[in-house]
Amino acid sequence: MFSEVNTMGHIDVLCNEIGTRNKGSKGEQEISRCLLRLEVVHHRNHDPQDNSLSNLELFSINQAHKLYEARGTPTPIWRA
Repeated sequence: MFSEVNTMGHIDVLCNEIGTRNKGSKGEQEISRCLLRLEVVHHRNHDPQDNSLSNLELFSINQAHKLYEARGTPTPIWRA
C-alpha cells in the first residue's frame, strides 16, 4: 500500500493493482474492502487530511455526495 498527498490536499492510498484510491487504510479496514471507482468519501469537518473514522462518510456516487452537501440528503451508505 502506498500513500501520498495529492494536489487537492487529499491523502490518496493505492489500494490494489488497478489503482483504486482510498481515504486511508483505517477506512478501508472498517468497510473491509477497497473503494469502488465511483464511490466518494466525504470529510465531515471539510479537512481533506483528517482521515479519522469519525470524520469520514461514504457515498455511492458523487451526485449523492453533492446532494448531501446541498440538502442533507441522501444519507451516506457508510459512516462510523
